[in-house]
Amino acid sequence: MSGKSMKIREKLIQSGKMTALGKTVRGVAHEVNNLIAVISANGEYLLGLVKKEKFSPDVVDSLEAIQEYSTRAGKITQGLLDFSREEAESQRVNVNNLIETTLSFMEKQLEKENIKLITDFALSIPEIIGNRSQLQQVFLNLILNALDAMSKGGCLTIATGVKGEKFIEITFKDTGYGIPKDKIKRIFSPNFTTKERGEGSGLGLPICYEIVNRHFGEIEVKSKKVKGTIISLRFPIK
Repeated sequence: MSGKSMKIREKLIQSGKMTALGKTVRGVAHEVNNLIAVISANGEYLLGLVKKEKFSPDVVDSLEAIQEYSTRAGKITQGLLDFSREEAESQRVNVNNLIETTLSFMEKQLEKENIKLITDFALSIPEIIGNRSQLQQVFLNLILNALDAMSKGGCLTIATGVKGEKFIEITFKDTGYGIPKDKIKRIFSPNFTTKERGEGSGLGLPICYEIVNRHFGEIEVKSKKVKGTIISLRFPIK
C-alpha cells in the first residue's frame, strides 16, 4: 500500500472513531447536564436560605462557589454538545483575549498547584474564524493536562505568534513529565490515555484534535520524558 493510500486509510479510520466519539459525548453531556441542573437548583435554594438566616460569610462563599462552578461546568458540557454537532456558530476570534479569559478561570488552581505562569502573546495578532466555546474548550483542556503533568509544581508557558504568513500559532509548554515517544502517535485516539487508571477518560485530546481539525488547523506534540511537553496549535488566518 502506498504512503498516500496509508494516509487516506488513517484519516478514514480516525473519522469513523470521531463520529462514534461524537455520539458518546452527546449522550454523556446530556446526562451530566441533568446532574448539574439539580446541583445548581439545590445550591440556589440553600443560598437563599443562608442569606435570610445570616449565616457566616464562609458558608455563603462556599455556596456561591458551588453556583459559580456549576455554571462553568454547564458551559463545558454545552461546549461538548456543540462539539458533537457537525456545525457550530463561528465568528472572528482574538486568541489572545480568549486565552486570557480561559486563564481567569484557572488563577486559583494555578496558585494552589504551585504553577508559575508565563505568557508571551504577540501584539496585534490577526483574528481567526472559529467557535469561541469550542476553542476555549481546547485551551482549557491543554492547560489542565499541563497541570496534571506537573503534580509537584512547575512552569507553564503559553505563547502566541504568526507562523509564516498564513497561520497563527499557539504553544503550550510545561515542565512536567513527558509523553513516551511510542505513545505520542496514540494520544489522539479515543479512550487512550497516558494517565493512571481512573485519572483520565481518554476523551480530552481526541476532542481537541477534532475541534482543531474542524477549524482547518493543525496540532503538533513534542515531548521528552525529563523536559516536559510542547503542544502547538496552528490556525489559518482568514
